[in-house]
Amino acid sequence: SAIRPHTIFISVMLAQNETGILQPVGDIGALLEEVNRRRKKESLPDILFHTDAAQAIGKVKIDVNALKVDYLSIAGHKFYGPRSGALYFRESKPLYPFILGAGQERGYRSGTPNVCMIAGLGTAASLVIEGLDGFQRSMRESRDYLEKKLQDAFGSKVSFNHRKGAAALPNTCSVSFKGMNGPDILCKAKFVQASTGAACHHTAEPSEVLLNSGVPADSARGTLRLSVGRNTSHADIDLAVRLLQDAVALLQKPGN
Repeated sequence: SAIRPHTIFISVMLAQNETGILQPVGDIGALLEEVNRRRKKESLPDILFHTDAAQAIGKVKIDVNALKVDYLSIAGHKFYGPRSGALYFRESKPLYPFILGAGQERGYRSGTPNVCMIAGLGTAASLVIEGLDGFQRSMRESRDYLEKKLQDAFGSKVSFNHRKGAAALPNTCSVSFKGMNGPDILCKAKFVQASTGAACHHTAEPSEVLLNSGVPADSARGTLRLSVGRNTSHADIDLAVRLLQDAVALLQKPGN
């Protein structure tokens, strides 16, 4: 119902970067195929479909054909690669350069190619292909252990912002501390590297993503995004939870 006759491009995140929930990109792609067939009969242009897979790469299997996308973008630092990126596009779809010049990289991006970054990104991707199943199991076990330890430590004071059984990244934990302020917790939690939302949309206001997902405002304000990695240990998680306990206890002291 959001599609209009003048719609020509749709972009959807594959994985929501605050909650880790996976979006139904493949279903949307299938719907757009049918929409484009109807538009062709009406002499309307095809709608091009892009997904931002930066948060998903290295954590879940990605198949551009199953997703039915025309374009897919990734970021190297999200899967232990260099801080670089790449764009997949179907050869049957248009792609125009935004850096013009001598025509390097098949005319799509002029300038000297960054060979080290390109090679590093390719190597990181190869490692993902070889080890993804193991990476997923390790991260999911660590994430589940983290959520259990948080529940044990804080009880009803915390809630988790994804439904059990929902399609989600194996490494992301979005946890809300009811009646508290997320930035205040992180300021007091020494050595805990976490965030209160998406770095690219960080504001002092509660996350619109959480509010639109039905999370109450007094919980959304106290939300932390905690992520585990391939090598996160139970000892790392135990320490992080203790530091969060200390931070919350300090903030709840009279006068704070």
